[in-house]
Amino acid sequence: MRQLDYRRFLREVQDAEARFAQSLLREEEAAEARRKAHQERLEQERRLAEERAKREEEERRAREAQELQARLMSEEAESNKAIRQLSKPCPSCRRPIQKNGGWSRLRRTFFLECGKVVNPHEACICKKL
Repeated sequence: MRQLDYRRFLREVQDAEARFAQSLLREEEAAEARRKAHQERLEQERRLAEERAKREEEERRAREAQELQARLMSEEAESNKAIRQLSKPCPSCRRPIQKNGGWSRLRRTFFLECGKVVNPHEACICKKL
């Protein structure tokens, strides 16, 4: 009977050790699953941060392009206003010109669109452009 109790005791010890080993294995598997889930969360957060940074960069570039376009339009309007104030139409082609010296006679003429300076006795070069 003692031998039977001893065998039962050994079996119970072996079963307890097996249950303990299985619980350790389950804990390791759970810890590994938590580590993987944490890594996946970190990777997803990194991807989202990259996408957000890319979107913000695109929005910044679009905003800068709009600001540049607005500035260019403003500068163009200012230039056109200055041309209207400082020039008069060419008698021949009606393009804006600016006198460069002279009283009532036109000595030299600056064509604002083509940038050519001509004497009034020369033909209007704007017609050739």
